Amino acid sequence: MQKSDPQFSDFIRPVCETYDSVNRPDKITSVSIVFASGHFDNPSSYYGHQMLKFNYGDDVLDQPTLDASLNYGANNTDNPGPLYIIRGVFGGYEAQYKRNNEFLNTHSYTNVQVRDVWEYTLDLTPEQRTFIVEHSWEVMRAKFSYYFFNDNCAHRIARLVENATGRDLTNVSGFWLLPTQVIRQMDNKGSTTLVKGETYVPSLKTVFSKRYAQLSGNQKEQLQAYLEAENDMRKASVLQIDAAVLFGLLDYYDLELAKLKEDQEKAEQMRDIHQQRSIILAEMLRRPASAMQREPLQPIEVQPLPDTRQPSSVRLESGVHDGNAFGRLTVRAANNDMLDAPITGQEVSKFIMGAAQLEYGDTDLSLRKVVALDIVNFNTNPLPILLTREYSWGFRMDYSPRNELCAECRSAGVEGTIGRAIRVDDEVLVYGLGGGRVHTKENDTGSYANLVVQVGSVMNVTRMMNVQLEGRYTQSIKSEDMSLQMETRHVLGKRVDLRATAVTNGDEHSLSAGLAWHFD
Repeated sequence: MQKSDPQFSDFIRPVCETYDSVNRPDKITSVSIVFASGHFDNPSSYYGHQMLKFNYGDDVLDQPTLDASLNYGANNTDNPGPLYIIRGVFGGYEAQYKRNNEFLNTHSYTNVQVRDVWEYTLDLTPEQRTFIVEHSWEVMRAKFSYYFFNDNCAHRIARLVENATGRDLTNVSGFWLLPTQVIRQMDNKGSTTLVKGETYVPSLKTVFSKRYAQLSGNQKEQLQAYLEAENDMRKASVLQIDAAVLFGLLDYYDLELAKLKEDQEKAEQMRDIHQQRSIILAEMLRRPASAMQREPLQPIEVQPLPDTRQPSSVRLESGVHDGNAFGRLTVRAANNDMLDAPITGQEVSKFIMGAAQLEYGDTDLSLRKVVALDIVNFNTNPLPILLTREYSWGFRMDYSPRNELCAECRSAGVEGTIGRAIRVDDEVLVYGLGGGRVHTKENDTGSYANLVVQVGSVMNVTRMMNVQLEGRYTQSIKSEDMSLQMETRHVLGKRVDLRATAVTNGDEHSLSAGLAWHFD
């Protein structure tokens, strides 16, 4: 079957019936870029995920819940972890585009993987919109090698928009590209923006945290007492608790189910949670409808993604260590540490992929530190720590000193820790982690392994200033040492911050301060 295209009078355009019936291109009214924040069950996802969304007109049945999306990602069945990241960095996975139902896709991110979602509607001409829709169909069967840094979802989705608009969305300083960098390029205030609308969809965890904060002190005690009670006591106690607490418990169990849905080994736990949900639902249905009116969710303060800090940095600092002056130059490729402000819906954390530090002291210039990967996931919950199953953990692969005061004890190694973290309030987080480090031989101790314990706190002093306190204890067969470090961050501008650090072990002391410039 053929029909004439009015744009090309001398060209007979073939018609693909499958394309027309599946895509319904004449019904697509706009195209959006969707950003899903990271989730910590999969550390490689921390910088988020990007996809295209095709929005259909209101005259199409069941829209907009059935809008289509185009995903790009690696085809793999490996469990998330350090090896997963390494294979992703070096092209160890095959990747391709995939078309999804947007309602199901968004539900998967917010209610299964527990990730916040932002949608940016693009300001396109009809010709540009048609180009993106048609070209996305053309690439559906193509297969590529997936590279975490420089051929990922951000690259592939951005290139579809670049080809249609002529706008450079991948113009960044490094060889890496993150989804938030593409969002900033789209919304570049120095040129015509491609964004004409923004929608934010919070995850189950964000909603639960917000609703829990809205409960009164007595209601929080009721919720906590119910979760602490034995199963046979809950059917009786549920009769006495407030309606707002019933809704809160339902949110809690929905969140617990979301964490277990992709783990086939947790079927028994899932059955138990479904039973607990049934108790809550039965009580909610028993009460009069007038008594079960839920308080509206208070507005969630959302920081626009284009205003988030750029991922790369160069830091120049100077300091003194027991009377000896030094200078340091630190370069980070893709980084976020405990003093950086996280995006909406994400907890304070550390995720550094690629960093190096040079130090100049006396007359020597040396390579002090190289970081391949450094992750700390606090994974907090608004509930008291005894009521939550969420664990904090850390993983580091680097060449670095044992602590910030030990200049001669550098080694290459791998470190793993696990522990717990809890928010005292919105401004204060405390944590404790313990584990070990396996490394090359340290000259000062002759050891190949250390026991590691870290205890600390992260505090937001003001909107522009935060502080981290951390005590670090290490022990090998032959020696042990302990240090205490305080680091402060002062935001001086969107791209500039000032850091000051003090470290002591009781005998030695170090003070330093420096400026960092952040860039895409």
